[in-house]
Amino acid sequence: DPDSTGRRGVTIFVPYRTEQFQSLEPFTLEREIAALDGIAEDLLHTMVKLVAPGNRRGLRAVTVVSVRTGRKLHWRQNASSIRCRRKGVTGIRRVAHFSDSGSDRTKVFEELEFQKTLEIPERYRNKKFPTYFRLSTERLRIGVSVPLKRDCVLLSRLGRFYYPLAIRTGFTGSAVSVSAAFDVDADRTSLIESDWNSWLIDEASKATIELVCHDWLRRFGADAYLSLRSQTTATPAWFAEKVSDLLENSASWPSQSRVDGHLVFREAANIGLADHTSLEAFLDDDEKLDSRLSSRKEVRDLARQCGSRTFTLDSLVRLRCGARDANLATKLGGHEADHYYTDYDTSLMNAQLQSRMASV
Repeated sequence: DPDSTGRRGVTIFVPYRTEQFQSLEPFTLEREIAALDGIAEDLLHTMVKLVAPGNRRGLRAVTVVSVRTGRKLHWRQNASSIRCRRKGVTGIRRVAHFSDSGSDRTKVFEELEFQKTLEIPERYRNKKFPTYFRLSTERLRIGVSVPLKRDCVLLSRLGRFYYPLAIRTGFTGSAVSVSAAFDVDADRTSLIESDWNSWLIDEASKATIELVCHDWLRRFGADAYLSLRSQTTATPAWFAEKVSDLLENSASWPSQSRVDGHLVFREAANIGLADHTSLEAFLDDDEKLDSRLSSRKEVRDLARQCGSRTFTLDSLVRLRCGARDANLATKLGGHEADHYYTDYDTSLMNAQLQSRMASV
């Protein structure tokens, strides 16, 4: 081609298929329009993890132009480092802008990703996985992320599994996304069951709970816990089930108690929720849920799902009217707090306590 004289590289022109070829249909205008719609939908899930802060290599822009339709899609993104309060975790803020000539509106996507370095167990040292995640023969990194809108967690966006491209049928079930060197099936649309994937999911779940307790709570308030709330059926359910187990059975709920200025975290079963503000006075600080969480009904409901007990009027009647082995007519439901005084006779002699009980 004389026009290519002096130009670097090779340009290949492939005409659209205009006739049926075996099972391949012609690439008509209608099919091109549908293809562009699909590209516009998939750019976010294809691009978002492929940019890194600073001078590290990454994909920062993609432009798709269709001459026949006159349509132009443009995606640009950047990444910057942010400070994380959890030792050994690095934070990345990613911001992307997407424009479509078929619309006057520019879409903006923003997320915070938190990457943690893990030591690869000896049994997996020879495992092959994308260099995107590999730091050395003995270490790799995983990432968990949340979508943002005006610096708040966008709770309505569903989290996905990335490897680092999005797995088409892989949804975490909550707003939290997980990026790791997963084993995927042949067409890369699903996670497969493997010990390797199980280990990655376990580590990602533990990292998520650590971040909720030691960074996200201060950064996002109650939304830190709501980001873990189940929104839809997770596919697969491994991450959602592990996170749910940790919320139920680990010290992951902040109380109103402090030790040396630091929050005291307790298991959900050791957290009490007052059915009414007038009943809060009968709970100790080390069992009261942190006020940032207790002020939100959705978080209180989540805590109850994880095993927290509710201090109700019946709970107060039980506390007021009998010692531990008292046979009372007032019975408590399975989710009601069952409190009693170990020194019942002495405690009830307190006039201020009697006054508080009488005023409810």
